[in-house]
Amino acid sequence: MLPNKTLFSVITLLILSSCSFASVVGTSYVHVPAVISSENSGTLTVFNLTITNGGTGAVKINGPLYVGNDTLYSARTAVNYASSYVGVNESMYNFTYTISDIGTNVSGPSAGLAFTLLAISAFQHRQLENNFTLTGTISSNGAVGPVGGVYDKASTAKANGMRFIIVPASPMFAGSSFTLYGYIYYIINKSIGIPVVEVSNVSQAIPYAYAKSMPQPLGVPQLPMYDTNGLNSSNITCTNCSSAYFNQIVQMMFNSTQSEINNLPNSYSGIKNVMAGALENYTAILNKGYTYTSADQAFLIYINAFMLANHNDSNATSAYSTINNISSYCNSLSPPQMTSANYELVIGGEVRQTWANQTINATLAAFNSSGDSDQLLASVSQAAPAMGWCIAANDMYKAAYIMNNGTDVATSPALLSEAQHALSVDKSIGTNQYTQAAQQDFNKGMYAASLYNSAYASAFAPGKGLQYNTSQPTQQISNTIAQYFANATSGLWPTQFALSAKFYLYQAGESKNASAAQNYLESAITMAKLANSLNAANNDIISSFINAPVQSNAQLQESLSNLESQINAISDQINLIYTVLIVIAAVLIIILACLLYMIIKYDANQSASNKQKVKGKGR
Repeated sequence: MLPNKTLFSVITLLILSSCSFASVVGTSYVHVPAVISSENSGTLTVFNLTITNGGTGAVKINGPLYVGNDTLYSARTAVNYASSYVGVNESMYNFTYTISDIGTNVSGPSAGLAFTLLAISAFQHRQLENNFTLTGTISSNGAVGPVGGVYDKASTAKANGMRFIIVPASPMFAGSSFTLYGYIYYIINKSIGIPVVEVSNVSQAIPYAYAKSMPQPLGVPQLPMYDTNGLNSSNITCTNCSSAYFNQIVQMMFNSTQSEINNLPNSYSGIKNVMAGALENYTAILNKGYTYTSADQAFLIYINAFMLANHNDSNATSAYSTINNISSYCNSLSPPQMTSANYELVIGGEVRQTWANQTINATLAAFNSSGDSDQLLASVSQAAPAMGWCIAANDMYKAAYIMNNGTDVATSPALLSEAQHALSVDKSIGTNQYTQAAQQDFNKGMYAASLYNSAYASAFAPGKGLQYNTSQPTQQISNTIAQYFANATSGLWPTQFALSAKFYLYQAGESKNASAAQNYLESAITMAKLANSLNAANNDIISSFINAPVQSNAQLQESLSNLESQINAISDQINLIYTVLIVIAAVLIIILACLLYMIIKYDANQSASNKQKVKGKGR
């Protein structure tokens, strides 16, 4: 048995040893934004980290009532990477994160970057700046991944005086269209007014967190520009074409695009100038005779401009209203009577209307009124092409309506079997937007439109149709493609897509960038395939033409009789309403007369009463 003095010494040694064992290695804090899912709004909170030594690598999160497993996993990943980054063994320390929003439920991995920078800061004994916030997931190699709710997080950061927000990197454009987060970042920067710093990994974020680097102005993305100087004017002969009317349609597309650019707020002057410059370049393509190609490029600008022009659709009511208005507009369109002259414009409009309805119906079905602002803006972004397609369909219907040459036609039942065969080919290709559209049109009995959509499905299917070897010289590939669409001249659409193939071949030959040249070649291949497929579809459609059914005299008489009955019914309703109004007017006149009589009688009684009072005083 130990003496009391020895026992006291042992206890003291243990206490001192314990204190040394749990001593603080470092602390740090940072402002972190989050989205309150029940309110669809952002909030800014403070994350603290305390690192103590002598631990086991344990990671704890204090404060919230509930912490999701994905949040805890994110913190552990952050600790693992941060320890590796500063060169320490994490198993020798304990990590205690404290979130200031006590009593809340916290879930999601979007604080991964914040957890990581806190651990690095605490280990390095360098406090992070207190004038910024950040969001982003973290992976085991330090890569920063995408998150949701960035718009709401940026809004609350601005409202709480933060100077900038660090976010996961996202390219502004993919091809010639805005990426979703490129679009949202641009809106945040220009409309909310807080600088956005994009980072791909932790190393890129650290200089901003320590104020070694300051946010730079958001760059203005560039749209594709094409070489037109040496581009020869189009020289493909078109038979049975309505080129003059198509040129008018394309000009209407350019006008719609310019109008949408003009709708952008003044704060978007940079992108407005870029779009205007690109539109001028595409006008040069139009002037060379590559009509569809120029319209297609203008259409892509329209989509981008529409998304940015509707930048205020970050709440459920506004977003739903925009999407629903597009749906109403698309459903209001109706094709004119098809003739032997305008059939391509009618079918082209029907095809685009089907694409639009596919898109808008899917958007409405997936619409989530309780989603965060990113999701709402994404819904508007997804609906934008539908608006463009319906504008194009409407322009085609207008042009088809005013074409007064040709005879009224319909397609014979023989076209059903052709459309059915095309659908069976589609199934072997696999399901995509065009195969679904072809099936929808077929189910509605729109066999010509179904054939067109099957042509698109075949042309855009990878590995189908025209094949080529990328090691071949460009001229050899060019000759192969030229042979493929040599006979694609039966109508407007085959000719226009053949011209597009020729246009992209020229761009491939002129491009100094190998990757861009490859993309141009692939576009040329697709356009050539589409020209060939639509040429075959047109031949099937033309051969199936029959005169549009004409109403017989008996049918006309029946229609006139029905119309007369409708007019009589409406006339009876008008007479009834007129009678009711007369009765109501008469009743009102009687009521007014009674009120007037009562007022006059009341005044007379008052006058008589006053005279009696005067006489009484006189006595």
